[in-house]
Amino acid sequence: MTCCEKGKTEFKNILIDEIIKKQRKVLSGILQSLMGKLHSEEQVHRKRFRMDKLTEVFSQAHYFVEKIYDGLKGGDKITIGKIGIQMIKKEILGKFASKLKERGIELETYDSIKYIYDLLGYPIDGLNTYLNRLENNKKTNIDVQTAYIFWFFIREHIKELEQIVKDIDVEYAS
Repeated sequence: MTCCEKGKTEFKNILIDEIIKKQRKVLSGILQSLMGKLHSEEQVHRKRFRMDKLTEVFSQAHYFVEKIYDGLKGGDKITIGKIGIQMIKKEILGKFASKLKERGIELETYDSIKYIYDLLGYPIDGLNTYLNRLENNKKTNIDVQTAYIFWFFIREHIKELEQIVKDIDVEYAS
């Protein structure tokens, strides 16, 4: 019912089902077009980074993790362990975050990556403190068993992170 000039009223039949069908058809077309554009942009993005493998960042990770293990034995190996920790922090985790940023990806994009990345901070810092105090013959609140647990935690989570990265590389290669 529509009120018109001079008090006249008009009645029109409106088929809501037909309007909904038209809206769905138009929206479906818009969404299909948008999906096509997004897919095309994604393919261009993947092609750009297809040969830039994230797994390359992790090529030395296991070596550095083993150097940390050696450092836990004490003596002249402590320095090597500290270097291993710094290399894990900067050369592995730091470069990995940078490579993701180059791709326009934040760590938060992949929940599993962000979760592992955040988890690694505490044991890495703990081992760094442990080795620094061990080197300077200072008392530490971390005992050797805890240090080995931290090392094991780092090793296993680096492996897990590396597997996730392999999956990302496969996704980009397809």
